[in-house]
Amino acid sequence: KEFGITIVIITHQMSVVRQICTKVAIMSLGEIKEKGTVTEIFSHPKSREARELLLKDPDSGYDEDLPQMKELLAERKIRIVFSTNSSFEPVIANMVLLTGMPVNILRADTRNVGGTARGEMILGLPDDEEAQKAILTYLEQRGLDVEEVTGDV
Repeated sequence: KEFGITIVIITHQMSVVRQICTKVAIMSLGEIKEKGTVTEIFSHPKSREARELLLKDPDSGYDEDLPQMKELLAERKIRIVFSTNSSFEPVIANMVLLTGMPVNILRADTRNVGGTARGEMILGLPDDEEAQKAILTYLEQRGLDVEEVTGDV
């Protein structure tokens, strides 16, 4: 910014992107799969390639080889994104108390993205469809971004 220069960085290290970039493009086999601001991509990765890169980030704390992660691949999973406001409320604890249904926290993370605290959580939902509906309704009423995720999260 100081010198008005654009720098292009090519890396698989998403921690580098998170710390020094403002925009990012995710590529695979020479094709752009997703592009946007770092905040957008890190908060809401749309492509399988972006999710994969974010999960393989050594700073994520995620270990895809953990046995318990492999056992939970068949569960219905959702990803919720916390903003700075929602991070102060015990959303998950209140949700479990309200619905009476436990959830598996498969992954949780808070990061500094563009100078703002951003958090996300991957939850494994119970098998009961009514409980799933109650959980999704509760989270959406709290203004959280909720999206379904697949086995590769």
